[in-house]
Amino acid sequence: MDHRAGPQGVRLGDANASRIGPRYLLATGAGLALGLLTLLAVLGGLGATGHLPPPAIANSLCIDEKLSFLRDHAPAHANLLVAGSSVAWRHAAGGVLAALSGMAPFNVGFCGLNVAQSADVIGWMHKRYRSVERVLLLIAPPDFARCTGQPAWNLADADRYVFERAPKWPYYLRYFDPISLVRNATQVHDKRSNRTPLDPLLFTEYGDGPLDTDRSDDLNFGPVYALDTRCFSALHGLADSLSSSRVELMVVISPIHPDWKARYDADGQVTRRFAREVASSLHGTRATLWNSDDGSPFAASEFTDALHLRWSAVQRFSRMLAAQLSPRATTY
Repeated sequence: MDHRAGPQGVRLGDANASRIGPRYLLATGAGLALGLLTLLAVLGGLGATGHLPPPAIANSLCIDEKLSFLRDHAPAHANLLVAGSSVAWRHAAGGVLAALSGMAPFNVGFCGLNVAQSADVIGWMHKRYRSVERVLLLIAPPDFARCTGQPAWNLADADRYVFERAPKWPYYLRYFDPISLVRNATQVHDKRSNRTPLDPLLFTEYGDGPLDTDRSDDLNFGPVYALDTRCFSALHGLADSLSSSRVELMVVISPIHPDWKARYDADGQVTRRFAREVASSLHGTRATLWNSDDGSPFAASEFTDALHLRWSAVQRFSRMLAAQLSPRATTY
């Protein structure tokens, strides 16, 4: 006997099922449609006022904004890729490199990447830019602090978004996060308008991200307690892969604020070990290395924090980069 049967012998489960009829389904569908229309209306309103952030493919505003820039500004014949984390994005003046090296540079640096993730980006971009002859990888010790093997974002989705120019609205739905949407919507207009001079979202035609400001953010980076061997393995794998593809790789150790070294590396052990292990990682490949931090001419006043040069200093640094591109730096 079914103890769930009602007084008339009707099963309660059957009664509940009978309630899920056309009206319920219609109401559910209408609710979903209303929610979708509301979201699209909100996104449209944000777009009309200049507050619409890019789709949150990486859920990092500076990365997602760079992906949107690449979607709209992909060069036809770039033969020099500038890659890495924010030191690459901020430290290479493409106009200076183009004028002095005779090459066609394009900056594919993204903020916050470890070197393994930068290697993923370089591999992705090399497949899309078959005209690339050289890669300039700018690095700093924090890029080697932790390499988990996790990509920074879904490269397949990003490829469709950037290079196949898939419609963007489905990406807003697929990567919808109400908290990050609200947060980014309140920030993106000011960042695009250079009202946040230490964290702007501005791009030159070459993809560079200038920090054109006189302001500073103290050091903003603490000590590097450990360097991850997986990061150096990733660097070696990148160098070996590009060598096999006949693409020249130049690795550049970016300048570091003298006050950071005085506070966190007074005996120079961290920076010396870092340079030594980078050189060891490149051994046996055709990659070249320039340690621009060794004897760096940049004063504390030329940095915005421990790692980033202001745009006026980047002009001089880029002239130094161009000089390193030819003749070749030391091969390891």
